[in-house]
This record gives sequence, C-alpha cells and structure tokens, in this order.
Amino acid sequence: MSPLANVVTAAALFSANRIFTWTIIGPVLLTILFVGSTRLTEQISLSKYPEYAQYQRRTSAVIPWFPKNLK
Repeated sequence: MSPLANVVTAAALFSANRIFTWTIIGPVLLTILFVGSTRLTEQISLSKYPEYAQYQRRTSAVIPWFPKNLK
C-alpha cells in the first residue's frame, strides 16, 4: 500500500474510534482487484510479446513517470 493510502486508512480508523469499520472493506478489495488485474495483464502481454520485457524494465506499470535510464 502507498504511504498516502496508509495515512487515509489510519485517519479513518482513528476517526471511528475502533479498529475495524465496514467502510474500509470496499477500498481494500478494489485495491487488491486493481493490483491483481494489473499483474495478470502484464503477464499476458509478456507471453504474447517477448519484447514487452524491455518495455517493462523502462516503464512503470501503474503511474506514468519519467523513463528509467538504462545503461
């Protein structure tokens, strides 16, 4: 989980004055679904296109960012 997600989760837990709230379940399940589907999609693309491995090394899977410097 990202640091921002940890802060939001902690704020929600402390504001509710209890450890478990039902409002946390939805975002957690959606995050798990997103991460799982991203990994599955990456594996499918890699199996179909061998040159995709090079693309993966220089590009972030989730957040567009500056290209990695490959030396």
